[in-house]
Amino acid sequence: MGGHGTNMSGTKKMLSIVLSVSVIALIPIAPIVYRLIYPSVEQQIIGEVVITTEWLEIHPDPPLKVSRNEQRIDIHVEDTFTPYTPNDGSWGETWGMRFSDGAIIIPEVQLVDENGNVYELESPSFVHKDARRGDASGGMAFRASLRPPTGLDLPQDRVYRTVRIRCDRSLRCSRIVWSCTDWK
Repeated sequence: MGGHGTNMSGTKKMLSIVLSVSVIALIPIAPIVYRLIYPSVEQQIIGEVVITTEWLEIHPDPPLKVSRNEQRIDIHVEDTFTPYTPNDGSWGETWGMRFSDGAIIIPEVQLVDENGNVYELESPSFVHKDARRGDASGGMAFRASLRPPTGLDLPQDRVYRTVRIRCDRSLRCSRIVWSCTDWK
């Protein structure tokens, strides 16, 4: 019986070593696995707000940092609209929100970095109210470039302390969000 106990002790020791080595080997890939499971990171910049013709300056706390492949400002609107996407070859440059009175609103969005440099976010897309239904009438999102997301649209070595937004007429928003996403 004494030999059997020693053999079990050796098996437990070997199992412990194998498990320890396995855990240590997985540590370097943990961030990759995390990003696969959670491809988006969001930071609410402000809750309910009205955007007007004057620049709305928002100072996020903490300041915004670039992460993931795509960075954008999502403007979630309160009022019902239909996406306006004219077939004029401009691919996004003239996209806007058409409201029941016929008005088309295209917000202007800027980021200001810690050094005072201003970045125009000119590439629009639509935000879903309910992504499960494919409802694109939740608002609009703005990126820095019309190019495919490369992670190079905004400098990554700085923070962005101010978000500026304005539009041609008042626009009620439920929230404004900084969204960073990994697209495959």
